[in-house]
Amino acid sequence: MANIILKKGGRANEPFIADKIRVSLERAAQDSGISEPVREKIVRETYYETIVFTVRCTEVSSTEVRNKIVQILTSNEKDEGKNAIAAAWMDHERRFK
Repeated sequence: MANIILKKGGRANEPFIADKIRVSLERAAQDSGISEPVREKIVRETYYETIVFTVRCTEVSSTEVRNKIVQILTSNEKDEGKNAIAAAWMDHERRFK
């Protein structure tokens, strides 16, 4: 798994902490308004796929991680749960980043 996360905008790089991804996904899922069992399943699957993506790297950029998460969440336009979480994730980005 990646050891370093390369921050955008020239900010200092940080150690890669996989749990930050899970927490961010959980917050977006809570804001999405979908039921808890569906939320938990989507968060678990998205987190797993994202971690698998980072395994091949010693360093990964925060932009690559973000793009992978968005790709996973928007890969099936008919999955309303994933779409709701993706929308909440992107709304958070617009408001706070």
